[in-house]
Amino acid sequence: MSGTAEPRSESPVARTNAIPTRVAIWAGSLSGPLQPSAPEDLAADHPVWQETVEALSPWRRVEAADGAAWFESTNTQAPGPIVLCRRSSSTQDATRWLLARGLLGMGGAVVAANQSAGRGRMGRAWASVSGNLHGTWICPAIEPGAGAGLASLAAGLAVARTLEDLGLSPAIKWPNDILVTGRKAAGILTETSGAFTLIGIGVNTCRCPGDAALRLEGSFPATTLTEHGLRHGPLALWLAILRRGQDVLAQRPDPDYAADLCRQIENRLAWAGQTVTIHQPGRQGGTYECRILGLNTDGSLRVRRNGQVISIYSGSLAPVYR
Repeated sequence: MSGTAEPRSESPVARTNAIPTRVAIWAGSLSGPLQPSAPEDLAADHPVWQETVEALSPWRRVEAADGAAWFESTNTQAPGPIVLCRRSSSTQDATRWLLARGLLGMGGAVVAANQSAGRGRMGRAWASVSGNLHGTWICPAIEPGAGAGLASLAAGLAVARTLEDLGLSPAIKWPNDILVTGRKAAGILTETSGAFTLIGIGVNTCRCPGDAALRLEGSFPATTLTEHGLRHGPLALWLAILRRGQDVLAQRPDPDYAADLCRQIENRLAWAGQTVTIHQPGRQGGTYECRILGLNTDGSLRVRRNGQVISIYSGSLAPVYR
């Protein structure tokens, strides 16, 4: 595909009470966590976005009620509904905001080229740089007892399977990270919004913070997919992850869903059977060593510590090298 082609736009089409139905670039005048953009703005953000915008051309401006507006791809192959934006505070914030205004619903998603306030577990900052994947998917809320505590790990399984499809051998680091060759390539954040679970996924497709910066923040060493020979645009990777995510969700009516999900995750669990250090800030015990045994169906980690089998519900893991 030529890198010099310009994104094409057609004449505006006004709609009342409409919502995005395909891939759409947010262009609304409403104040909120999404920065309004035109196709050419998103294309200018990074070469991978230029390729995406050109592939989905032409774009048609859609104007809805109360100042909501977007450029919708008229490419009949474009999936949806997926709202793209050049910048957002975070895709979790943007998704929650669109949900509250009836502009997205079940199965919808938001993908941002950049985030100004991306976050991970326990409110930790997530480095969000252009060219990487930052997205949130709207799923049904998982009922307690039906694998609710496994939501982040289930999303991690979808990401891991996607990377396996691309030829990598990822590991799932409890409770919400994906490792490639022992370094962090992706992270998961799940939050609840009414009847929905918002599954936030960040993947280092082409850039990541250096080790020195991560050590200052106490984070795990990072890697990118390009370091492992993969070059996928954020939207193409997102669609692949959604397909695998739908496979995982399709198993939910099965009464053995949680147990089967645990088995699939355990097959990919980082440091299974090995000794690790668990750090639990502010908790009695603080930092200690234990051996990973597996998962419980509520998503907790089953470990052996000082001869006793216990369950861990929160904390950060690191391998022990002797």
